Amino acid sequence: MDQFKNYEAEQGLIAFTLRHPAEYPKLAEIVKASDFSWEPFMWTWSCFGNATSKGITPDALSLKDELERISHLKDFGLPNGQQRGSVAIGYIRDIETTKSGIGYARIVRDYSLRRNRLEELSKQAKEVSDLSIPFPDELILGTPRYTLRDAADALKPQPPIDYIVDGLITNSSVNVFYGEPGSKKTYTAISLAVCVANGKPWLEFKTKKSSVLIVDEESGERRFMRRLGEALRGELCNDSSPIYFVSLAGFKLDGQEDPIILQGLINSIQARLVIFDALADIMDGDENDKKDVQPVFNHLRKISEITDSGLLVIHHSNKQGGYRGSSAIKGSVDLMVQIQSDNGSNVINFQSEKNRDGDKSIWCAEACWTESEFYLKAIDSRPADKRERESYVMRYLKAHGPTYLTDLMANADVCSPSGAKIGLYALVHQGKAIRTNPGVHKAMYELTNPNLL
Repeated sequence: MDQFKNYEAEQGLIAFTLRHPAEYPKLAEIVKASDFSWEPFMWTWSCFGNATSKGITPDALSLKDELERISHLKDFGLPNGQQRGSVAIGYIRDIETTKSGIGYARIVRDYSLRRNRLEELSKQAKEVSDLSIPFPDELILGTPRYTLRDAADALKPQPPIDYIVDGLITNSSVNVFYGEPGSKKTYTAISLAVCVANGKPWLEFKTKKSSVLIVDEESGERRFMRRLGEALRGELCNDSSPIYFVSLAGFKLDGQEDPIILQGLINSIQARLVIFDALADIMDGDENDKKDVQPVFNHLRKISEITDSGLLVIHHSNKQGGYRGSSAIKGSVDLMVQIQSDNGSNVINFQSEKNRDGDKSIWCAEACWTESEFYLKAIDSRPADKRERESYVMRYLKAHGPTYLTDLMANADVCSPSGAKIGLYALVHQGKAIRTNPGVHKAMYELTNPNLL
């Protein structure tokens, strides 16, 4: 747990107080002896308090006398072990401090709160899942590095796939829904969460009633509560719905601390569906770089297995309409669903691009809003397939020659405007279409060979 300790701040606080003993009462309102992680510093802070209570100025001399009285002077030293006893006291006093006493005190207190919170969540995780959470690097998230199995284990009767959302999201799974801005991704996820929390069908998919946790890192608490309230009213659900959320908590799943805290949070409410909005907000690394992406999804995988929950990550599209970032994202998930909806349209098209435990499928919904409600309604429609999109683009470019992208999208007939854009980008990638005015804000395209049709 060394990452939850700050020896420099603790030593800085002791040094500052030795030079400015009159500041101790003010600093003691922020920091207690138990807030220090280094035991000799705990004794030191206690000695400051003892001296002050006796009306003695807590300077280096009184500190030395007090430590000698409680027989800890010989044990007092610096974390590096190079200075011990009364020599260490003088050494610390002469250390140059770079912050105010209040600044050091707040850092020491902050690290103490982190350690205490982590220990609290670790206990919760053990109580719920009967799993301890050791902290060596090779035992992250409370599980051994591996368990050796054999053929006999594989031949035992295995339980059936346990679906949270029938045909889509299973227990112990990692899933991604992605789409462009304005495709109603967040509303879709909230609708799904409300239906699962109440055991109601989501569109035409059966759900298993389960507690739900939403980790909102994009909308903010006020906007998110408004949207969740709309979805709850739209599905005729009340405040007993087991749906929980945190907003802008700053979870980073490419680190070591937050995955453990998140595991404790999931276990504390026994959530079986956990939604993250969005991928870019729960990592500090570059989503285009496999070495940055992989740790995030490794942690998501471990969390899903330990908590037996389905994790759903909301993600963004790239300019070509596919998902943004490294190919490791798709390789790491059990389900990947593309969401498409044009601005000004309430129709939402869904297409599963990957489904490890089920069939790939296409389905559609209509987003419905009233003054205070929101709900999704299944509709019998389907987005144009890849062939239709590309066929429309080639037809239009052959008939009209060089064409602005905006005009191509505005005149789409067999597909949506965004589908026309996706079809065009696909043709550019195939070398069948080319941009005629690179560097200009309003893009124009034409066929490389008008005789292709």
